[in-house]
Amino acid sequence: ADLMRGEGVQVESIDVRTISPLDVPTLIASVEKTGRAVVVHEAPRTCGFGAEIVAHINEKALLSLHAPVERITGFDTVFPLPQLEQYYLPTTERVVEAIRRVLYHVGSDAAGADRKADDERAIANQVDQSRDAT
Repeated sequence: ADLMRGEGVQVESIDVRTISPLDVPTLIASVEKTGRAVVVHEAPRTCGFGAEIVAHINEKALLSLHAPVERITGFDTVFPLPQLEQYYLPTTERVVEAIRRVLYHVGSDAAGADRKADDERAIANQVDQSRDAT
């Protein structure tokens, strides 16, 4: 969230502390508010809990999405020995790239292109304002 704030992007981060009970209303409220979702978890992509979160989003907030949901996960391999776990676990760079993909996703509709243009203008204005301030 801090890295994206530097680009003028406000990120809403939800830490899912328990999977049973899962706080689905909080997840859905965030998707309805932002129109986007990036799900991050350390488990393998296939059969990981992130897929369950995405299923809830699709069932309850699909029409609120402005971009496909992104999942940043571990890889579909055996979890490595401790010396190699930094290569397996999701990295900040992978998360930031996913945030950018959902933020600047342009669908086949004209509204998607308009949203991207508006976002780009807003970022350019914020960059200009920060330059003027220094």
